[in-house]
Amino acid sequence: MANSLTIYIVGGGPAGLTSAIYLARAGDFKPVVFEKAVAGGLAALADRFENYPGFPGGIAGGELALKMEEQAKKLGAEIIHEEIKSIVHIGEDFLLTGVNGGYSARAFILAAGTLPRKLGIPGEDEFTGRGVSFCAICDAPLYRGKRVAVIGGGNTALQEALHLARFADRVYIVHRRTSFRAFPKIEEEARKNPKIEFVLNAKPVAIDGDNVVRGITVEYAESYERMRIDLDGVFVFIGWLPNTGIIQFELDRDKDGYIITDEWCMSSKRGMFVAGDIRSKPLRQVITASADGAIAAVGIAKFLRGEIQ
Repeated sequence: MANSLTIYIVGGGPAGLTSAIYLARAGDFKPVVFEKAVAGGLAALADRFENYPGFPGGIAGGELALKMEEQAKKLGAEIIHEEIKSIVHIGEDFLLTGVNGGYSARAFILAAGTLPRKLGIPGEDEFTGRGVSFCAICDAPLYRGKRVAVIGGGNTALQEALHLARFADRVYIVHRRTSFRAFPKIEEEARKNPKIEFVLNAKPVAIDGDNVVRGITVEYAESYERMRIDLDGVFVFIGWLPNTGIIQFELDRDKDGYIITDEWCMSSKRGMFVAGDIRSKPLRQVITASADGAIAAVGIAKFLRGEIQ
């Protein structure tokens, strides 16, 4: 390994860790993963995965993340807990600038994932961290015996509502439509939970409080009538945005800002490979992130060996 070529991977979620595993096993590469938080990314914060192959009884997100991290390290990958702040393209190389310095590379893998989409309503930014949260797994125990609202109608929103119901006395699911995008099984489970109340065909318009959140105001779509709900917390799950703010150059993206790649997960900027939720694709799951990571690892190896252009 002393003469191995270092390959930088930005992001330590399932995509980044899978890339590290594949590159480490190749023998002639030294994968170095930059992760600003905990290895596993958003997957580590998931309550439970019941659709990831190999675990018929399901597996907690944190446990799956730890297994991936352990495997990558065991094979020789290095994980550095540092945030990469910017990536620039100079000549034929890339400069990755982190909190503790810069790293130059001919090629690298970007697996930086996504960021939660915000509501953009009064009180959201003011009370973030003081009652407004984007992670039920992180903060649910703080709301034991209290009242909270979950904003959203997809799988994540309903799954997080179910997790919150283990702690809170009342969980309001506020959704702008009357139907849900979540899987029917998850919706059925939520509807059967006596702690969950549905506020449908309504959107949040303001969050209020003093030092912490005290309530939310919603507006009904058909009548435009507004109603205030007394609350202790608001959890927002209305989608995601690609975490591309660190990229300081132009490259091809889709209409939502996700990065377009070729079959080897290489972006329109030669040498920059992209894996995971930040990539333009039809399905964002742990298994597709891992698949991207494997393809990007093989792709970058081929690129550095001159086998693909």
